[in-house]
Amino acid sequence: MFKINFRFVDEDIQQFRKINSEQFDKDFGGDISGQIELIFDDRSVGFYHDEVPFGNELIFHWFCRLNEVLEILESSDSSHYIAMNIMGSDQWIEIVNEGRLRVSLINSPGMTEIQDFIIKTPLLHTDTKEWGDILIDHAEFKNEIKNSTLKLLQQINDLNSDLLRSNKLRRIQEFRRYYT
Repeated sequence: MFKINFRFVDEDIQQFRKINSEQFDKDFGGDISGQIELIFDDRSVGFYHDEVPFGNELIFHWFCRLNEVLEILESSDSSHYIAMNIMGSDQWIEIVNEGRLRVSLINSPGMTEIQDFIIKTPLLHTDTKEWGDILIDHAEFKNEIKNSTLKLLQQINDLNSDLLRSNKLRRIQEFRRYYT
């Protein structure tokens, strides 16, 4: 099972209703803070709770990266290995494509100097696995990213449709070509 939970908890959310996409990109970095949790069977990454009024994850940035992973998995020269850095940490979500996706959460303190958030070559300096070898159906992974991304775009449209023209949201919308 793979599931994405997310919500906006940014204190500026009401202000986002009134600004245009250029202001949003310039004044707020084109992102909204909130909570996000990725659930892989009985394991999770991130944090999500309906009753907690704060969260500091950059929601659009997470969705860009999740869609980048999907883009790599869906490409004709699909990599069998993908690792996605968890922002602000030395942890990586490691995905090995074996027909089904084998997912692990690994610690790699020696890799903090890597500038790329997503890599396609196996990490050599992994110290420990927090958890690992969880099998996720490729189609389920794709559908959850697709459905959650569409939900995100609808929430932004309901909040302020002009924000859909912001840089990160335009990038997220470009990934829809992989949703067929």
